Amino acid sequence: MKKDCSIELLRIVAMFFVVFNHTWSRGWTLFTVYPVGSFPFFLYMTIAVFCKFSVPVYFMISGAMLLGKNDTLSNWVKRVVRMIIVLAFITLMYYVYDFLIGNARFYSVKSAVVDYFVNFFSGTIKYNLGFLYSYIVFLLILPLLRKLVKNLNKKYYYYMFAMSLAVTLCVPLIEQLLFIGIKTPLIICFVLTNIVIYPCVGYFLYRIIDVGKLNNKRLIIAWCINFISIIITCIFTFLRIIKTRELDIDQVTVFFNSLVLINSIVIFITFMRFSLTSKRIYRCVSDIGSCTFGVYLFHPFFWIINLFHKFKISY
Repeated sequence: MKKDCSIELLRIVAMFFVVFNHTWSRGWTLFTVYPVGSFPFFLYMTIAVFCKFSVPVYFMISGAMLLGKNDTLSNWVKRVVRMIIVLAFITLMYYVYDFLIGNARFYSVKSAVVDYFVNFFSGTIKYNLGFLYSYIVFLLILPLLRKLVKNLNKKYYYYMFAMSLAVTLCVPLIEQLLFIGIKTPLIICFVLTNIVIYPCVGYFLYRIIDVGKLNNKRLIIAWCINFISIIITCIFTFLRIIKTRELDIDQVTVFFNSLVLINSIVIFITFMRFSLTSKRIYRCVSDIGSCTFGVYLFHPFFWIINLFHKFKISY
């Protein structure tokens, strides 16, 4: 089956920003090392907010590619089992490596096995694997989502997206203004947003709406709205930092996902307008796009073995 070059190119760009998100204070949260309110502070915060589209876009791609298919039961089971095997293998690999370099100590094989399974089911073996856990849940409910998206009309899609934006923005804002530090059960959880909202958005934009007919004027307007949403996110984040006087990563990123749906939609639409006429470039994009999942799984090893420092690269 011939790959969609727009999707593959979007996959590559999204993976770049996934890796960037894991650079922490050397890149993604670099704004926290600068004086609050300074120009570098706002500049790097804007970049940090912008690049949060990476994970949502991956789920949008999954929705675009998988929700329109009519898989047999055996194919669906194979897809789920394959991802579980990948998760088990990659977590075991990281776990064994931590043991070999001395980050973990065990008195017996039994204690090591028990500790591994505890960390495996709690998802605490490696920070970058949260996406894979969510993706497996998405695959598990894939048959249900297929029924859902094929029986919704446009009105209910718009309602779903509007409610997602309203809740993910308003609830954290109210929490900040009135109940700082209190976790409310009204917020749409991270997993639910990933496994339901974003895949449905991807399916809607890829299968129902013809984004190729979107003229340049409307695309420019969309990017202006996107820029405004990023600025709003930065303002709310700045006000939260002023109020809490904290630069802890969990505190400063509370609003980062509030309007990320807008950013993700605009970027998705933009890339869907791309087309490659050169077969050589298409082959190159297709090959690199096929490697993105491997990059996602293994890129923390670059941090672990300090490969960048060996080549004198500042990441």
